[in-house]
Formats: sequence, C-alpha cells, structure tokens
Amino acid sequence: MRTGAKYLRARLRGPSMLKYYPPVINIAQLARKYPELELVDEDEEQRLQDIEDRKKRGKGAPKKAKTKADSRRTQRKR
Repeated sequence: MRTGAKYLRARLRGPSMLKYYPPVINIAQLARKYPELELVDEDEEQRLQDIEDRKKRGKGAPKKAKTKADSRRTQRKR
C-alpha cells in the first residue's frame, strides 16, 4: 500500500528556497518605507483609475452594507 510517508517525513523545501532567493522589493514597499522620495506606483494609479471609470459606468462593486438592514439578502427575504 502506498501512503506517501516518505514524502511526509522528508524535510520541507519551502524555508530553504525562501532563504536562497533574495526578497522581492516593489515600488509600493519602497514608497511606504521612504515617503520623502514621493515615488508614484504607476500600476496602482492605473488600477485606481480603472476602478473609478468602472464605477462611473455603473460596473463597479456595490458598497458594503453598514448594518444588517442594508444588506440586499435581508431585503430579498422579506
């Protein structure tokens, strides 16, 4: 019977792989760490612009319900 015990007993590979590769630093992390540089993340700006455009067309995500009464599910059940 095959149980896979050999692989379950083996040392995990993830931690050593994380140590091997250097950490990935993106613009958002740099901007948070050094706000005086005033870096602009163009990808994030584009994403926010796309969301704003979708909302103007009525395609955006609905606003979150603040109370249980505001929930659409509750209104449907009545």
